[in-house]
Amino acid sequence: MNASLALVEGLDSDRTALVLGGRATSARALRDRAMGLAAWLRRRGVQPGDRAVLVVPPGPDFTAALVALVWVGAVPVLLDAGQPPAVRRTRLALAAPAWTVSSPGLAAAWRLGLPGLIPALPERSPGALLVLPRRARGGCEHAARGPGDEALIVFTSGTSGQPRGVVHCHGNLGHYLEHVRQAAEGLELETYLAETPQQIFYALLMGATCYLVRGRGDRRLARTLRCLRDQPVRAWFGSPWTWQAWMDRGLPPPAGLRSLILGSAPVSRPFLRRLLDFLPREVQVRCLYGLTEVGPACLIDGREKAASRAAGDPVGQPLPALRLRVASGEPGEVQIASPSLAAGYLGEPPLGTWLDTGDLGRLTEGGLELLGRRKDMIIRRGVNLYPALYEPLLQDEVEELALVGVYDRAAEDERVVLAYAGPPGLSGAALAEAAPDHVLRLEHLPRAGRQNKVDKARLRELAREAFSIP
Repeated sequence: MNASLALVEGLDSDRTALVLGGRATSARALRDRAMGLAAWLRRRGVQPGDRAVLVVPPGPDFTAALVALVWVGAVPVLLDAGQPPAVRRTRLALAAPAWTVSSPGLAAAWRLGLPGLIPALPERSPGALLVLPRRARGGCEHAARGPGDEALIVFTSGTSGQPRGVVHCHGNLGHYLEHVRQAAEGLELETYLAETPQQIFYALLMGATCYLVRGRGDRRLARTLRCLRDQPVRAWFGSPWTWQAWMDRGLPPPAGLRSLILGSAPVSRPFLRRLLDFLPREVQVRCLYGLTEVGPACLIDGREKAASRAAGDPVGQPLPALRLRVASGEPGEVQIASPSLAAGYLGEPPLGTWLDTGDLGRLTEGGLELLGRRKDMIIRRGVNLYPALYEPLLQDEVEELALVGVYDRAAEDERVVLAYAGPPGLSGAALAEAAPDHVLRLEHLPRAGRQNKVDKARLRELAREAFSIP
């Protein structure tokens, strides 16, 4: 399926498609705006295959501009506003966009020399600047693109300075969107809260009314909680840290919520049990294992996962069109083959048939069981230690924790550091078995990235300073 046709499908109606700040936009209005922008982009000289970084706040204009770019055959480049400036600069240099499509307000910051006041804004406009017009009418034919032509570039949400721009082509993007449909099958999705720009399109594909919030950090969190509490949101694809904050603040569960998909970060069983006790029984909770490169990969019911006694992290069975295998090793690296697999990464060779996920795991009758990340594996005195096996067993005792390995150049070995936030003192068999060389107590663990994951790179820096590790 051509990606541009998939994105426009179903928008020719009067149903409410987007709600932002109490303002509703119909599907037909969104389509008309997208077609008008497509004609405007073509008149400005945007050609099929041109890369264009989209610097527009999430909302109707962002959605319409993204559809318009794909409609005229351009390749939108999506940036994560949560990344620091150095990472953003590196990513833009790698993508080398021909155009920057910006909203009038953000473009004004460049003209006034004030980009540093807006965290989402690059220091300067990469490529020729196109400022979205207030009105754009008309339309144009969509650009026919082949299965191997670039359709969308999305960067993985890691926190390191080494960028990996995932290149989706028209051939794989249709399968990617179909996997999203499968992952949400059977859930109540009349109204849906989107947490990332990509999820706007998931909602539109499934005919849902998509609610949006803006902002960063505590402001975004407060708006998210308020939207779930006050608006008729039935479904949400959320990350565990938001629910953790919700419960810690003593808020009652949102009355209208009926479907919850948890993903984008590990979902520990202690957290999941607490969440299931908190939510009304009628709320369906589904845990998703997916990757930027392939989309949704495995699903498991939240209650099934919470009751599991697996040693690792059970993530369920793969979607029908997806194949899993585990490379040799104990444990081995999880590899995925799927028609939804992206073509590759910017500046790197094509991915081929199988994706090396970087996750360690094993296949069981219940599906895939993860045993940690390859880069997180710690080797101490020649023995492999997997943080994912120990962290969930200690999470009942503390607010948050993480095990990291810090390389000791003098000893030519790794030291194991357990960092946690909570009251002093830890115990338990998991702590004894992991036998950390150091225990680092912090007020809060550092977090970074769009999904607010624990920043293990920063933890290693803090541990090296605290314990003078050479």
